[in-house]
Amino acid sequence: MATKRTVYRSPEARAVSWLWSRSRRRSVAVVGATGYLTAALYYSFVWGLEGHGVKSWYTPGDIWLTFQVAIDVLHGHLGAVYAQYRFTTLPGIVVLLLPVAALTSGLHLSHDVVPSPIYTHPHAWVILGPYSWVISVVPLFASDALAERLGASRQQRMALCGVQVVALWQVVVHFGHPEDALAVGLVLYALLFALDGRWTGAGWLMGAALAVQPLVLAVVPVFLALAGVRRWGRLVVQAIVPPLAVVIGPLVANFHQTVSALTLQPNYPLADHQTPWTALAPRVHIGVYAVAAGPGRVVSLALAIGIGWWAVRWKDRPELIVWAASVALALRCFTESVMDPYYLWPAIAVALVASVLVSRERFGLGLSLAVVISVTSQLQLSWIAWWTLNLGLLSAILLCTHTYPADLRQRELELRSAGAWWRSAAPTGTGSRRAINERKRPQPAPARRR
Repeated sequence: MATKRTVYRSPEARAVSWLWSRSRRRSVAVVGATGYLTAALYYSFVWGLEGHGVKSWYTPGDIWLTFQVAIDVLHGHLGAVYAQYRFTTLPGIVVLLLPVAALTSGLHLSHDVVPSPIYTHPHAWVILGPYSWVISVVPLFASDALAERLGASRQQRMALCGVQVVALWQVVVHFGHPEDALAVGLVLYALLFALDGRWTGAGWLMGAALAVQPLVLAVVPVFLALAGVRRWGRLVVQAIVPPLAVVIGPLVANFHQTVSALTLQPNYPLADHQTPWTALAPRVHIGVYAVAAGPGRVVSLALAIGIGWWAVRWKDRPELIVWAASVALALRCFTESVMDPYYLWPAIAVALVASVLVSRERFGLGLSLAVVISVTSQLQLSWIAWWTLNLGLLSAILLCTHTYPADLRQRELELRSAGAWWRSAAPTGTGSRRAINERKRPQPAPARRR
């Protein structure tokens, strides 16, 4: 009797096969990321800026500050992370930029902390720019995967990816903060893993997101509400280890400056947009007019704990868990002492993913408002007009993306009419991948009575 022989496949072949299958499944995100990277390359290197008779490359100033910190860490100056350049986030992004810093330093490529006419073509940007754009496409893939998990159609995923690209542009290409994009992408993947019951991976992903950008700390209460009390101990340990690993060096080298920077979080009202809370924020004496953003962020974190407590009743509604995460991220914008336009993006990115189950009208309205706020946040208005306009638009997006029971009933009818009856239960169930596969299997017919 002939037996089936096992065909040997090399690790390289298995890796290529896995990558190809994943790329086909995430084809929407692949197309969106390709368009995003192509547009960023053209905008930065070809479009340029005219000044002093020379067309210079467009390079965002904030990324150079982070890159200079990476160069200091590369040369062993851990005490300068929070002392010299007013770095106020956890240095996870610095660790990711270390290979670029090593390569550009070894090749003696020119770079500058603040772009100026002297450095119209900083050679290090040839490597740093594409690298920062590549690591910032993670939220495009994460939002596509989570939207598919919630039951989004391919057309919805395409529209969602296009708007995410537009909203992501100002965060990374214009302002130079790939750490914000990467952290939000890791949080979306952590929520996806949690909905599928893969708690070990979810905990480490949450810890990696916190190490890159602690603004996602607001999502932790919602994450713990979904996990249940029995898993809290292990998840908290997994979420603490990566941030502690990246900050232990600066703590040992310069404890006072590190703690001051991470707790006070200085921000600059003259350079950014003031808010109603600017006058109430403590003054930070660092040589320029700066106020402490830390107290306002503590208030938003306390409110986020309340959101997590309320989200316990939504454990069987994955789309509402994602929406609660977007509300927790949005609380920061309502309590900030000084606002930057890219502060609005994390809440918008997560809220749009949660909107895939609402009606078509509200889904389209939410996408349209996300594009509008990407434009209005760049306007130069008085601080009260800017704050009122953009916070009002953010509130409207959160209202449009909330899922009501009527939306679920309509979605179930649409899926049943399309023949995908098993997906109608996915948004309202507890959500493990095994449970979804069980719904796909045809059930045996009941036995006839004699």
